[in-house]
Amino acid sequence: MKVLPKRERMHHNAGCLKEGKVGRKSIEELVKAWGPRYRMASRKEKTRILDEFVVVTGYHRKSAIRVLTRKAKATDRRGWPRIYTNEVKAVLI
Repeated sequence: MKVLPKRERMHHNAGCLKEGKVGRKSIEELVKAWGPRYRMASRKEKTRILDEFVVVTGYHRKSAIRVLTRKAKATDRRGWPRIYTNEVKAVLI
């Protein structure tokens, strides 16, 4: 019986960052730049943009579609606006 050598443990995303692939920060920058253009594009242009994005980032097509179609998160605070009296503001400051 032949014993196979032990494999070294790899991070679950180790295959994504091969030669020619970009890091997480660069992908975020690409999404900010290409997302609006992708959402406004025609079907043919979307295919071309998606093909290029997949090659550059190493994402699967469906994941790339989700990332590119996602709109930016709202920065507004949810809920009732905070109303402070002058007395409370003086204590806080």
